[in-house]
Amino acid sequence: KPTRNGLRLGYGQVGEDITANAVKFKGLPAFIETTTGPFSGAVRFEVVLTIADWEKVDPSMAKNPRNLGSGIMGRKTGQQSEYLSVFAFGISEIQEESEVVFRTEVEKSERMQEIGYEVMPYRLCSNAEAASEYYEYITETRFNLPFWIDGVVMKVNDVSHQESLGITNHRPKGQIAWKFEAEGAETTLNSYSI
Repeated sequence: KPTRNGLRLGYGQVGEDITANAVKFKGLPAFIETTTGPFSGAVRFEVVLTIADWEKVDPSMAKNPRNLGSGIMGRKTGQQSEYLSVFAFGISEIQEESEVVFRTEVEKSERMQEIGYEVMPYRLCSNAEAASEYYEYITETRFNLPFWIDGVVMKVNDVSHQESLGITNHRPKGQIAWKFEAEGAETTLNSYSI
């Protein structure tokens, strides 16, 4: 199996190095200055090809913008990386040699916006019923979004409660991806041969 610095590639340990492409992404600051000096930490983000940029690149190259965006992101040449956009969803930060403790997911989102990132659209829901209603709303309106999605990520807002729920199969229990039902179409088989 291929390795880099002793870690296996493609097994969740080491990803592809796309730094040369990433410097071209829309919404990815090259340098972040905070009120206390340069930013120290990590920001996790999703890289997407918006529908508008998919149409600029060439919709015939892939059946949807998610597939084409993934292909562009991994290109060795970096060609068309400037069409990809960044939406942040997670942050860890060090200030004065200590890790910043974010109490809520909303605080994390506000901090990411403060340092120059666009965050994934979100809504704070007060209970499970409100979260279910939000999921139904997004299911019905997702085609009005500027990018394709295949579901909604639900997170417990209180970070300490979220962490206390633990992890199963490398996935936090306090965060779930609520996927949409697969789209299907009816077709007619006109003939077949054995």
